[in-house]
Amino acid sequence: CLYCPYVRYPLATFSKDVAPRYVEALKSEIKLYGMLLKDLDLKIVDVHMGGGTPSLLKGEHFKAIIEALGQNFDLKSGLAIEANPDDLKEEEKTFDIVDSGVDEVSLGVQSFNPETLKKLGRIHDASESIRAIQNLRDAGVKYVNIDLMYMVPSRRGELNQSLGDWKSAINK
Repeated sequence: CLYCPYVRYPLATFSKDVAPRYVEALKSEIKLYGMLLKDLDLKIVDVHMGGGTPSLLKGEHFKAIIEALGQNFDLKSGLAIEANPDDLKEEEKTFDIVDSGVDEVSLGVQSFNPETLKKLGRIHDASESIRAIQNLRDAGVKYVNIDLMYMVPSRRGELNQSLGDWKSAINK
C-alpha cells in the first residue's frame, strides 16, 4: 500500500494459503486470552477488524472468528471490519460475510476521483465503490461508513487535491 503500513497479498495466494492458517492462529490466540482473562468477567461490546484487508477473508472465516470469541468471552456484538471496495463489488461475497455475522463495515473508498485513486495506488474505481456501498445496503449491513482522504499530496509533496474535488466526493 502506498499510503499505509499494511501488507497486501495477491488474492489467490492469500485465500488459498494464508487465510486458513491466519484464522487458526487467531482462534488459538483468542482461546489463550480467554483462559488468561476468564476470571475478570469481561464483556465484549465491540469487535473491530481493521488495518489492512480483512475483507479478503470469507464468510466461513468470520463465522469461525465470531464463534471463537463467543466460546471464550461474553460476546455482546457482531463484527465490524474494514473493507476494500474491490473485495465487496460482488453481491455473493458481500451477502456471505454479512450472513456470517459481520454487521458493520468501514469501506476504504478514499476518493471518487480516478486520478487521486491512481496516485494512491488503489485498484478500484468509483463505480466499484458505489456498487460495494449498494451491496452492503442490500445485504442489510447495520452500519456502513466510507473512508475518504483529504489533502492528498502528489509524489513531490505539494497538495494535489482541490477543494472542489473534496466537495464533489462529499456530495457523491
